[in-house]
Amino acid sequence: MAKRINRAVVETTEPLALTEEQALSIVNDLRGTCGNLDMEIQDRLGNGVGTEDLDTKSLNLIDEHIFNCEVCGWWCDNDEMSEDHGVCEECFEPEDKEEDEDSYEDRMNDENYYRDEPEDF
Repeated sequence: MAKRINRAVVETTEPLALTEEQALSIVNDLRGTCGNLDMEIQDRLGNGVGTEDLDTKSLNLIDEHIFNCEVCGWWCDNDEMSEDHGVCEECFEPEDKEEDEDSYEDRMNDENYYRDEPEDF
């Protein structure tokens, strides 16, 4: 497979590897954001390089620390993962939740939820 890296086309036959320092840098840059993993990899390895080009060890280095929530899209620490793997604790809605508890989706759709002060009309 041919990849363009730093304006040169490089033939790659084996997966690329991140150093531990690069992987931890990606973790630190993504943690607490809705950032793009492929963009972070490109910043370190060059344009045209993405997750599909990395070896399993490199991806595991990242996965050991953070995950991307399937609901809200935020990169969270692994200790923030709910019982439903792949979903953060903020987004997790257990089946037996109380009815008066607002769901994440309800809070996001409520335009008044994050207002500090009521508006004067």
